[in-house]
Amino acid sequence: MTTITVELPDDLAARVSQAGLLSSPAIASLIASAMAHLDADPRHFEQAIAASVAQADSVDAQWFTHAEVTAEWAAERLALLSGQPLPAHDA
Repeated sequence: MTTITVELPDDLAARVSQAGLLSSPAIASLIASAMAHLDADPRHFEQAIAASVAQADSVDAQWFTHAEVTAEWAAERLALLSGQPLPAHDA
């Protein structure tokens, strides 16, 4: 396994820690996961991006306001921090 060191500015690291959003092991796991996918076929990513763009351009696309996304994330964060199951989504 490759080890990658990530350095965050002190103020950002402090804000992240206070918010309880990320920890070093979580960052390391995320980076390791991303690195594992680097050898994947680039056509897969191009197809996934094209599909996402087509979905967003669809007349049936469902868009969310910033306030809706912020409220949803707040509910999810509260559930995660309290050890509760994530709230259901209306998709």
